[in-house]
Amino acid sequence: MFNFTMDLIELNHWEKNDSNGPLMSLLKRDGADLAYYPNILTIERYGYARVILQQWPTRTCFMFRTIPATKIKPWIMLKPFAANTWYMIIVIVVVTILILSCILKLERAEDCSCSISALIAVAALCQQGFPSLSNQSASRIALIQITVFGLLVYNYYGAAIVSARLNEPIQKMNDSLFSLVHSKMQIAAEKIVFFNFLLRNQRPDVQYFKPYWDDLPESKRFIPVADGVERIKKGDFAYHGDPDSIYPAIEREFDKQMICQLTEVHLLQPTELGLWSNLKSHFHEISKIALLKISTSGLRRREIRRRSARRPYCPSDEVFVSSVTIYEAAPILYLLLFGMIISLIVFGIEHFVFYTIHSKRASGVTRGIITSIKPSIKPDIKRTIKPWIKQGIKTDVEKGIKIKN
Repeated sequence: MFNFTMDLIELNHWEKNDSNGPLMSLLKRDGADLAYYPNILTIERYGYARVILQQWPTRTCFMFRTIPATKIKPWIMLKPFAANTWYMIIVIVVVTILILSCILKLERAEDCSCSISALIAVAALCQQGFPSLSNQSASRIALIQITVFGLLVYNYYGAAIVSARLNEPIQKMNDSLFSLVHSKMQIAAEKIVFFNFLLRNQRPDVQYFKPYWDDLPESKRFIPVADGVERIKKGDFAYHGDPDSIYPAIEREFDKQMICQLTEVHLLQPTELGLWSNLKSHFHEISKIALLKISTSGLRRREIRRRSARRPYCPSDEVFVSSVTIYEAAPILYLLLFGMIISLIVFGIEHFVFYTIHSKRASGVTRGIITSIKPSIKPDIKRTIKPWIKQGIKTDVEKGIKIKN
């Protein structure tokens, strides 16, 4: 643009204890006039060089999937109906039980207790069969009313569960490193040269995150982008890097539902990097004018769009159907297990009571039989059997002896 040539210098090494980077050190010792590689603006760097213009947007973040229902929700079964709706259902069921019990008593049914009425009401709500205890019209009308009421409640409940599950928004994590640390999620990062520089930021959330990062083993801190995206896909893993290098891999590997679950927590908040010149450079003002012309002419915007990766598209108008996880089904299984335990306890109590009563009755009956049988049977046996046995033996023996002689 200004008809002068440039001698390019390549920097490929960052000293371990260098807090500002090799480019700033080169500008400070007048080793170069201009630095056309964008760098982060910090207070310390203003003593090394001058900012020509903020020109290039950048950010870095941890990316992970927000997978719904990773915790057991014990009250999920009550969620379809509001609290006042549940109260009204309970009141109607109690009134129905009392009315049905009274009707069965007036009709002199075989079983007219409140327990059988409660069983019929619960069976109707759960869409199960129940016995017909009377042939009278009043009880049949009551049973029809209970059946219709149970059918309506059952259908509304099922429809509310399906609708709530399909329309429930994903509760994504806040864009905060505090939340990321509290989640205890596994983390790793793309190996970028200025990562340790980002951890020197004095923001409270960065300083809170730094010890969590330092506790990781050296071998697990940095992994390639392909491995990081694959672990993001599996879930419960956060990978840090430049979105321009991660987005293309995510767009290839993820489906639409996974893309919509993608969550970002920034380590370097969205900012614009600056182009620098040394403190004594004569090309500072010329470069500023050139960069302003590039910005106003639209070249800067075109280059940013061309070089920046497109964020994967999430179709917000689509509804994704997924399988019910164990976390969602756990309250139902717990309720079933609780019912089985209560049934076994009641069965054990009934069996114990029945066995105790039956054994007492059996022992009482046997004692009565023994006391009534002993005095009546034994004398008769002695009186009737003994004389007959003795006489029979004598006659038979004598006859046998005589015949032989």
